[in-house]
Amino acid sequence: MTPALSTTTLLTLTAAMNAFFTNWYNALTPSIVQTQLMSQPLITEIDPKKKTKMVLGDLLTALTAGLAFIAAPGAGAGISEVMATAGSVLLNGLKQAPGVAKAIWPSNTLDTQSIQLGNIDAELGNVFTNFTNSVTAALTTVMSDIHSFIAFANDGAFSGSNAINITQDVDALTLGLKTYILSTAMSANGWHIGPITSVTRAAIESNTSPYGHKCTFGLDGGHSDICTTSDHSTNVYYSDATQRAYDLSYTASAPDLNPYTLFTDIATNKWSNLEVLFDNAFDCAVAGGTGKALDFFEKGQLDFSCMSQLQMCACGNPCPVAEVNGKCPFHCDWLCKS
Repeated sequence: MTPALSTTTLLTLTAAMNAFFTNWYNALTPSIVQTQLMSQPLITEIDPKKKTKMVLGDLLTALTAGLAFIAAPGAGAGISEVMATAGSVLLNGLKQAPGVAKAIWPSNTLDTQSIQLGNIDAELGNVFTNFTNSVTAALTTVMSDIHSFIAFANDGAFSGSNAINITQDVDALTLGLKTYILSTAMSANGWHIGPITSVTRAAIESNTSPYGHKCTFGLDGGHSDICTTSDHSTNVYYSDATQRAYDLSYTASAPDLNPYTLFTDIATNKWSNLEVLFDNAFDCAVAGGTGKALDFFEKGQLDFSCMSQLQMCACGNPCPVAEVNGKCPFHCDWLCKS
C-alpha cells in the first residue's frame, strides 16, 4: 500500500527532484566539453594509427551513467563530498526505483552505429541530444508513477532544508565516460594488464616479487601506487582498496610508448582514475563483460563494473578466478598459446 503524502510534502519533493534532474542535465554540457578536450591528446598518444572504434550507443550509456557511477562500488577515491552525495542520491534512487533506471538505459534501443575515436568530438554533441531524451524519460517516470516517486525519495535525500546541488565537478561527472573511452582505446591498441590478487605492497617491492623484478613505489617522486624500476622496465599498479597488483604491458603492434609514461600521463591528465581503470576492468572480466556492449542490468541489478574495458590477460592454470562459460575470463587467445 502506497503511503499518503501531504500536499506540502508532495510539492516540496517534486520541486527538489525537478531541481536535481535539471542540475544534472546542466552539468553535462561542460562535462562533454572537458571530454572533447581530453580526446585529442589521448588519441595522439594511444591511438595514433586510429584503430579504436566504439559504438555510439555505448558512449551515450557511459555519459548518462557518470553521476551514478561515481557512487558505485569500485569507483575510487578523490570525489568531492558534494558530488559523492549527489551520486549516492541518484544511485540509491535508481536501485529503489528500477523503472526510472530503465527509462534512462532502455534495453535493445541503443544506437549501434560504429564510430572512430578520432571523430568523437563531433559525435559527443550528438549523444547529448539523446541524453536529453534519457533524462526527460527518467524524470517523467518519477513524476507520473507514484510507486517510483515514493521509492526514489525513500531515503529522505529530497527532504529537509538543504537543496541537493550538483556542482560543475567536471572530472568526477565524466569519470565513467573517460574511463570507457581510455580503456577501449588501450585495448584496441594492444595494451593489457596481468593481475595478481591478494598481494601486499611489500611483496611487490621485494626481491621475490611475483613479477620477477624488484621495483620501488613512488620512485623519484612518481605516483605512490606505481612500482617501477630505474629503467621503467617493470611497471606495476597496486590498489590498496582490493590488494591487487596489475602489470601493464603491450603487444609488438602497440605504439612505442613506455607503460610508465602512460601510467603517468593517465594520472596527470586525469584521463581516468588508476584505481577505477584497473579494479573496474578486473571486475568486468570476472563478470564476463569485457568486449561486450555496456549493459548495467545484465545481472538483474544495477552494475557498473564494465565501465573499464581494459583487457585482462593471465595465462596458465589454474585460473585465478571462477570460469565464465567454461573459460578463464583472463585467458587471451591472442596472447596465451593454449
